[in-house]
Amino acid sequence: MNADGPQRIAGALRVYARGLGQLALPIRLSGDYSFPAEPVPDRLIFPESVLGGVLLALPPVAAVGVWVSSLVREWRERRASSSATEPGARRTWIPSLCFEHTVLVAVGLLWIPVAYFPHSNIPVVLPTVRAERFWYMPAIGAALIAGPAIVWLLRRFSSPVLRGALIAWFAFQAFSARWHALDYTDDLVFWRATMRSVPRSAKAQLNYSVMVGARGDLQERFVANKRALALAPRWAMAHVYLGDTLCRLHRPAEGWPSYVRGFELAPNDPNLIALGLQCLWDEKSIEHRKDELLRMVSEHPGSWLAFLANDIVYSGKEHGGVQKQYRPRSYDGGPKE
Repeated sequence: MNADGPQRIAGALRVYARGLGQLALPIRLSGDYSFPAEPVPDRLIFPESVLGGVLLALPPVAAVGVWVSSLVREWRERRASSSATEPGARRTWIPSLCFEHTVLVAVGLLWIPVAYFPHSNIPVVLPTVRAERFWYMPAIGAALIAGPAIVWLLRRFSSPVLRGALIAWFAFQAFSARWHALDYTDDLVFWRATMRSVPRSAKAQLNYSVMVGARGDLQERFVANKRALALAPRWAMAHVYLGDTLCRLHRPAEGWPSYVRGFELAPNDPNLIALGLQCLWDEKSIEHRKDELLRMVSEHPGSWLAFLANDIVYSGKEHGGVQKQYRPRSYDGGPKE
């Protein structure tokens, strides 16, 4: 969100090049790569942006060339088959295996960039900079290329060394997939694995803090929350969640500055504001912060912050804090109607 158009495109091309590299050799797999794990590039032209641009623009052109080449080959093989047939015999033409492979390669070359482009952050800005789920469809296109490429290599360079290398590559792909699948055991395992794989992802750090805090370890939540805030100091959610962690540790006075910063960064996010105000109410801190809350009401007229802060100051006793329809789900004990 902090990048201008050219920077966003350069960063997106870098992400695309890295994603293709992971398809070929999945050394590190993570469910999410968010800000600032993929920081705004400090220049527009660098090796990964150039490589990403080439790999995004050229494959569709190459796909057309490969397709036209396959049509020409088909036409020539049909003519050769017809001319070689004796008079009176039934004329048939069976496409060669190489021809079928050429068509698959053409489809794969077009498939990968077309399937990935909508998720690339080039046409529109997405909240997640990079995520493995964006590669599910492009990976199918990559498989269409990998199969014919392996067949071609084995036919042209049939050697024990090549066969061993291909077996090792397949084994590594299978092992990486199975090992990464274990990261999806539950939500805490997932975000812990993501945090360890991409420690500079503020989203991973914050989500891990929430999951570990939900299991009662508020001190660990506090530590991870601080890491998230250090990575994204202008992220309203990180500020509010840090205040909420301190509030739940029965230290609302320490959490108040974080609440204020988060509320002011996102005055129209009712979920974040209600989360903080309800905990402050439960800790009997609203009365002590009444003047400051009313100051924020006057500074943000017409906002959710103004409405919820004003309501809890003057009607908190009637509703037991934030009105139930505006409270976070955890306070309601179930999904909202």
